Amino acid sequence: MTNEEKILFLSAKINFTLQDEYKIKQLLCHDIDWFEFVESAISCGVLAVSINNILKINDNSIPKQDLEKIADDQKIKYVSNNIALWNEFKKVIKIADESDIPVMPIKGIMLDPVLYASAGLRWTTDIDILIKKEHLLKMESVLTSLGFKLAQECANDRDFFINQHYHLAFEKEHVAEKPLKIDVHWDILPVQLKINGLTDDFWANSGTKEILGQKLLIPSIEDIFLECAVELFKDHINHRYFILKRQLDISQTIYLFGSKIDWDKFIKRIYKYKLNNWIYYALISNNEILNNKTISKEILIRLKPSFYKKIFIPIIIKISRIKKLPRLKELFYIAGLTILFRNWKGFFIRFFGWLFKKNRLSNG
Repeated sequence: MTNEEKILFLSAKINFTLQDEYKIKQLLCHDIDWFEFVESAISCGVLAVSINNILKINDNSIPKQDLEKIADDQKIKYVSNNIALWNEFKKVIKIADESDIPVMPIKGIMLDPVLYASAGLRWTTDIDILIKKEHLLKMESVLTSLGFKLAQECANDRDFFINQHYHLAFEKEHVAEKPLKIDVHWDILPVQLKINGLTDDFWANSGTKEILGQKLLIPSIEDIFLECAVELFKDHINHRYFILKRQLDISQTIYLFGSKIDWDKFIKRIYKYKLNNWIYYALISNNEILNNKTISKEILIRLKPSFYKKIFIPIIIKISRIKKLPRLKELFYIAGLTILFRNWKGFFIRFFGWLFKKNRLSNG
């Protein structure tokens, strides 16, 4: 990793420690390309958090005025984006309630107010909601009444998405540069993984809570953590290696709610759905990448996968910290994730994609 990336990993956390500060000061002895640091922080979705922590460090080599201006500009952008999404979400919830459609916010639209004290700390890309599949047509009518339409990729093959996928994407024009997007989920995971019953558990474990003046049905603390781990997995499977925003979500969930999780019940449940490798990977990678050591060793021991998987995990974590993967490491990464997550179909698809890209490069 570059020194800029090392600083990013050390600063991308809410519970920033004196040890983190000391390590960053050691790195500041070298020439730092702050433009590269800012670009990486933006692409990882953690710019506001990272710069907030960097500005706490007393070191003359830090261009504080420039970073403060960038942070202020980004905060305005983050806040306006997140508020626009939240206001649109409230409209959806209101009409869905009137139409007797139970709706549960998931992913960023729910994580932003639950895990972070300020609307300007986490960038939320779109609105994600969970409904029951039998309410899909009614929800489509709700969104149409608000000016949304099916995103092009879904509109082109609607039946495929409904029968073989787990969500539909909707969008509408917005005053900002990009359209507002809503993903309507009826499952937490792709149907191809054949993990039946998990989404039913989400509904059964959910509870009502008031968030930003809005009474909402939200997932349990255990399911918030599980969902963060699932998103980390999906990012890795889709080759989005440099995913600090996901790691920050996991770290915040553990930091704020780890003591409230019934780990005995949770571990039994994830073994039932054969998700122990995912949770183990999420916790170990969070420990390695953000130095989050708040989970007891006893819990990690109970999650520990088989011997050959224990060999793959540290190597995959190390590779996932590299922004641009060399060709052979990329293949190893694909194979490692296949073994961890039992996604053999995905392996063959990605292997031939890797092979085609290699041949295309070698042919000029």
